[in-house]
Amino acid sequence: MNKLFLVFAITLVLVVGILAQQEVFAKSNQVYNDPINNISMEYPEDWTVIELEDSQIRAMFVPSVQISDEVFRAIAMVGVENLPPEMDLFDYSEIIVQTFQATIEDFDIIESYETALDQIPAQKLKFSARSEGIPVVGTAIWTIKDSKGYFILFMSTPKDFREYSEIARSMEESFQINGNSDDKSHNGQIPAWIKSTARWWADGSITNNDFADNVQLMIDEKIINTPELPGQELDNSQQKVPSWIRNNAMWWVEGLISEDEFVAGVQYLTQQGIIKVK
Repeated sequence: MNKLFLVFAITLVLVVGILAQQEVFAKSNQVYNDPINNISMEYPEDWTVIELEDSQIRAMFVPSVQISDEVFRAIAMVGVENLPPEMDLFDYSEIIVQTFQATIEDFDIIESYETALDQIPAQKLKFSARSEGIPVVGTAIWTIKDSKGYFILFMSTPKDFREYSEIARSMEESFQINGNSDDKSHNGQIPAWIKSTARWWADGSITNNDFADNVQLMIDEKIINTPELPGQELDNSQQKVPSWIRNNAMWWVEGLISEDEFVAGVQYLTQQGIIKVK
């Protein structure tokens, strides 16, 4: 069994007890840093961070009010683990889902989709489950870089999910693998009219070439950044665009994912030569 998720399963069941036993305190600093694993993530000032030693789950984050009244509302966890060099995101995702299904009571996937975490292709799912008989709803997002798995888990009671899931998404968007994000994915707000183009492209109303023209404009205006691209020229109209990229575009238009996640998808298209820019 994957060790990270064995730790997670134990944490899920014992979370209230762990919180009661930890000597915790609210930190005014809103940035969590793990220099051992070179990761950082922002968290709300009125949340408490509990750092764990000798564990793939590096830290847990909870609303500070939860400590004082001992009533579970929400929890977020960030984890890092070493992986075999040959493991890819698809294989890692299968292990995660299988382990969830085997270790979490009444685990059920509500939705699952491809996205990005710190500009790296990632997988995310929303799920429902039970912890010691208590219904919970949560999200999990994970990615792989340099034979390491990076993971953020969030869960809350169903009635608190809407409020705290927005906080969880902000935490995900702030997550950084230090040294990976030296170049920002974009340098300014994407113009509003790009959303109309993204919607038309996502639903097939315009071609890859039309969308590539808009990507080229954003690159020329230095709104988004792209790495050096291969010299091979490809016909935009003939390249198959992964369905998750089109989904990302529509989700961005509808406000379901962040601008950074949308830009990560655009960068993927240019890096893979699926759409051609100059």
